[in-house]
Amino acid sequence: MGSAFFSYSRNDSEFAVRLARDLKAGGRDVWLDQVDILPGQQWDRAIEDALTASTHMLVILSAASVESPNVMDEVSFALEERKAVIPILYKSCKIPFRLRRLQYVDFTEDYASGLGELLKALPSRERVEASLNVGSQAQPEQVGLENQSRGRGEQAQIEEQHKRTGEVVFVEQERLGQSSRKTAERNQEGRETAHRVPTALKYGGATVGVFIVALILYWVIKSSPSKTQQPGLHVSDTVGWAIGERGVLLHTADRGSTWWKQDSGITEELSSVVFVTPQIGWVIASDGTILHTEDSGNMWQKQITVTERGFFSSITFLNPRSGWIEAGFYISHTEDGGRTWKRQFESKTGDVFRSIKFVTAQSGWVVGSSGLIWHTEDGGGTWNAQTSTTKENLSSLAFITSKAGWVVGDKGTILHTENAGDKWSRQDSGTTEWVIDVCFVTSDLGWAVGGGGTILHTSDGGRTWRKQDSGTDAVLTSISFISPELGWAVGGGGTILHTENGGRTWQKQNSNTAGTLTSATFLVSSQAASR
Repeated sequence: MGSAFFSYSRNDSEFAVRLARDLKAGGRDVWLDQVDILPGQQWDRAIEDALTASTHMLVILSAASVESPNVMDEVSFALEERKAVIPILYKSCKIPFRLRRLQYVDFTEDYASGLGELLKALPSRERVEASLNVGSQAQPEQVGLENQSRGRGEQAQIEEQHKRTGEVVFVEQERLGQSSRKTAERNQEGRETAHRVPTALKYGGATVGVFIVALILYWVIKSSPSKTQQPGLHVSDTVGWAIGERGVLLHTADRGSTWWKQDSGITEELSSVVFVTPQIGWVIASDGTILHTEDSGNMWQKQITVTERGFFSSITFLNPRSGWIEAGFYISHTEDGGRTWKRQFESKTGDVFRSIKFVTAQSGWVVGSSGLIWHTEDGGGTWNAQTSTTKENLSSLAFITSKAGWVVGDKGTILHTENAGDKWSRQDSGTTEWVIDVCFVTSDLGWAVGGGGTILHTSDGGRTWRKQDSGTDAVLTSISFISPELGWAVGGGGTILHTENGGRTWQKQNSNTAGTLTSATFLVSSQAASR
């Protein structure tokens, strides 16, 4: 299955990363160099391979990108290879001639509207896989961005103009016309098959007739998402881990319908878990023991015990080599996948770190007691304190871009920034419970959990938070969503809750443990979501 390749100027990196993450959260298969190139890969080769393998190109248009030779070279290649090219107007600019006849998606005024239009235009994983499952030989889903009512006369005129100029240009209208003709042909075939079924039954060919009926029903079922299954998300795609007291380490490969224990080899409380691929992950224990797996947790090995004083409560990795841990008073960093760690920062005020998060190799935050928020812009080489406007203890954070993030803590505290923490503003959570964890899947959709079974949800970036009925009074310690619909929360008494409708209803899952679960992570295919 091909992906959508991002072509953009480095000046537009923040927008590109935000859009890529929102599209991935929406079940679309996209490729962005800053997100998908692993350490050790050659950038030029990785970009060339990804561009060649892609079926779509998303070209971000701005004054900087249209002047970039690299961007224009990538566009030329995509057009010549007849890939589906979707221009994304990020900032007003003079659109290059070769792209003027392609309808663009406008992000200049309303990001949410543009994202919705783009999600409709790109094929979901489920729809592509469904067509493959029934043996379809059709080309990848065409982008429905042009006005399909244009007459053939205009189409012929457009094609003739490109022939006269001698320029090899991919004309989106032509692809749409082909798509429409193929759809008509498929519909005609379907009508002819429907007429043949009764004939087979009439003349005693019941077996053949039933087979054809079954084949048609199979195609319809596979092509239509169920009420509970989100486009692009399959049970077999979703794996997860939950950790907790006394070395408990649980794993599921079916959305939590069944959970079974993996052998952690230790009895210490496990504090934090992170996976960067479905196979490669780490767990940190409260005493500083770091466990590592390269086979999805079938075997966990003690990687190292970090000899720092303090309670180890958070670990984060960006890729298989680069990661950070916080140990109460210290922050340490690894560049070799956790085999060795080097201390980067020490708290001199006595304040305790509680959670650490990096959104790029350079940009990260750590939060903790007494409203502590520290930020680095050089990969942890230097850390600078930010003004949080609160003295409450902060427990967790989530960033959807390198600018937009949220921090949660005691007494219902929720803080938000839109400028990388230069200014933090308090949001009204509507609760005085301790808010322990938070996650966002888009810049608007987020959830937070805490004491007394509290689950909070926002659909507007936190301007308003509303309680969801969790059905439990247990303390909820961790929240993880892999799409706007599919999520899990874990907590005290072995509690695992699951939703398939964005939290409108939550169902309990059997964890087979009575101890407190402290953290959970879920991922879909190659996407990881760490807590």
